[in-house]
Amino acid sequence: ISLYGRKPRTKEPSQMLAELQALYDLGWRGSVFVVDDNFIGNQRNVKRFLRELIPWSQERNYPFTFMTEASVNLAEDEELMRLMVEAGFYAVFLGIETPDQDSLQMTQKLQNTRHPLVEACRKINDAGLLIYAGFILGFDGERPGAGERIQAFVEQTGIPQPMLGILQALPNTQLWNRLKKEERLLEGIGVTEFGDQNTLMNFIPTRSL
Repeated sequence: ISLYGRKPRTKEPSQMLAELQALYDLGWRGSVFVVDDNFIGNQRNVKRFLRELIPWSQERNYPFTFMTEASVNLAEDEELMRLMVEAGFYAVFLGIETPDQDSLQMTQKLQNTRHPLVEACRKINDAGLLIYAGFILGFDGERPGAGERIQAFVEQTGIPQPMLGILQALPNTQLWNRLKKEERLLEGIGVTEFGDQNTLMNFIPTRSL
């Protein structure tokens, strides 16, 4: 919200289909990644798009398979998952971050706490979508063994390609401002506005680095 604002920007279905048609006309056949921080940020609009994408894909004998990024509460909308699969979506990247409920509360990632995460992942799988997932180490209040708990969660849910990052404080976010106030930001560790998960964390964590 601090970086991009509160209102998700959306494209009209006609614009999306024009872009896909351009790819099709260029001869591309295969996977298309719909790059979106949260594909289901506006559920009404995304359903409008999917309802137009389904016949477009059918008429062209499904030239593309789609993948996107979404929040875990995708599991709560069976109609949306059905439309995604019908349109040719095969996978979704979820920012699960951590299976530790207290860390999720601390980071205000409350959509990951409403339903048990294992159950949510199973629902998404059962709908026909493969899950790729991102996990993060370094949250404030994180208890020892967080890495082992992430590993156990991955094994329990059968996520085939987990990605693990170290927490970075991005400039001008709530986390950044709080850490600055607490004098815990570290100088000299460069973080772009998009972060850099390949460097050490840029603040002093609550448990030893």
